[in-house]
Amino acid sequence: MEEGVITGIAESEWKQEYQDYLQNLSRELPFTYSIEKEVQKNWNAIWESEFREIQIDHFCLIRAPFHHSAGKFKYEIVIEPRMAFGTGHHETTRLMIRSMRDLAIAQKKVLDFGAGSGVLAILAAKMGASAAYALEKDDQAFINLEENVLFNQQEIITCLCKDHLMDFTPGSFDVVLANITRNVLVEHVSPLAAILTAGGKLVLSGFLKKDHEIIVETFQNAGLHPMTFLEENDWIAQTFVK
Repeated sequence: MEEGVITGIAESEWKQEYQDYLQNLSRELPFTYSIEKEVQKNWNAIWESEFREIQIDHFCLIRAPFHHSAGKFKYEIVIEPRMAFGTGHHETTRLMIRSMRDLAIAQKKVLDFGAGSGVLAILAAKMGASAAYALEKDDQAFINLEENVLFNQQEIITCLCKDHLMDFTPGSFDVVLANITRNVLVEHVSPLAAILTAGGKLVLSGFLKKDHEIIVETFQNAGLHPMTFLEENDWIAQTFVK
């Protein structure tokens, strides 16, 4: 089995001194190297062309604009593939959607925290949420988020800011969706708990099975009670109630 390191550098930044250094170093250490010029490619375009539609049971279809519509799904979401997280290809997005299927979303005020491509906020709007908020701090993901909101013709309030959870008054949302990472979830436990209404639901994913216990313990300590959870491969989605 070959071992080694593959790295890249822009052609405009390449200097002959780099190759001279490697040559001198290879005389003292037992290693070999090669230098190849990579043909320039539009990696985003390649990724888009390979984007496949996602079928989540008969509940939800996530497809690109160039895919055909299918009538056998209760909800259909159109996503312009731009490499933003949340296209449905990852286990955690599918787990979140399956968790949402079991919630009463209609006429509820819903927040999608760390929305990525906006899939969850768009689905919440399609499920009849009285208001759907999508919060995202990454500039590129936010552009894709707004693009996808337009594709799906949904009334969704999109926000881009760093301390957005602090901007909401306590008890602002009936349902909060957060598919991020374990560390971000733990860091935001207090504001996530605070913005929920009494009896409100919080659905979390983005963490592994090995972190399930610490997530449950952390949010229990914030006054939330664990309900059901779903799992796929090594990933978990946990629903809490306040």
